[in-house]
Amino acid sequence: MNGRTPAMWGRWLLNKMGLQRQILSALQSKPIYEGTANAKAVARRRAKNKVARRSRRINRMHS
Repeated sequence: MNGRTPAMWGRWLLNKMGLQRQILSALQSKPIYEGTANAKAVARRRAKNKVARRSRRINRMHS
């Protein structure tokens, strides 16, 4: 294990998860994650993304 004990790996993993939890917590307090977006804007983005996904799918089939 590259000179690391299982306990060291465990601490590393907990620290890594702690950082992810902090990042997620910080992102959840941003307006974009609180459902504050205009419903019409969301519908426009979803429609645009749907067209883009379809285009990528078609491009994959033809390449």
